[in-house]
Amino acid sequence: MIEKGIKYTVFRTISNIFLPPFATFISIIVVSSTFQPDSDKRFLFILIGLITNVILPILVFVIMLKKGKIGDQDARERTERAPAYIYGIYILLAGGILIFTLGFSKPEILLYIAITVNLCLLLIVNSFWKMSAHLMGVGGMSATLIFSGNIFIIPSLFVILIVILSRIYLKCHTLGQTVAGAITGFAVTWILLSFSKNIQ
Repeated sequence: MIEKGIKYTVFRTISNIFLPPFATFISIIVVSSTFQPDSDKRFLFILIGLITNVILPILVFVIMLKKGKIGDQDARERTERAPAYIYGIYILLAGGILIFTLGFSKPEILLYIAITVNLCLLLIVNSFWKMSAHLMGVGGMSATLIFSGNIFIIPSLFVILIVILSRIYLKCHTLGQTVAGAITGFAVTWILLSFSKNIQ
């Protein structure tokens, strides 16, 4: 049991601020604002991202939490996470149909693919190990910010570090699980976004 005091409040707040849906939504806003010149398309992409990456996934999680299918807000039991990941993938695939149909910019499309690939990897790894979704989201967000020229590597690493500390302090993950999530999220997002420079 974690003793709840100032330290707990700080780390819980950090953990809540950088929930995976919020981290991916920051990525969506940054990429669309940087690479989408059409303001109407920018608004639409961000709206689709809000619905498919924030509202619906959080709604699914809350429903599962209220029904007792998830034990607590951190889903500490690895086996509890798989259904939420599966629902999330379905939601992302539905949003992906819109993304491809409406002809957004290459970075926007590739970011959306990266988010989906990251969630698929979480589902696969979750079958035998509990990799951190928080750090995967923050890792992807950091890759997006650096790729878009909006943040340098040092501030990005600082954000990753404080989220790692928060997830370990809250006893949600080990150091290995957090580092693996951060590296995977960063690498997948960076690699896919980099393809936008080569695709005609």
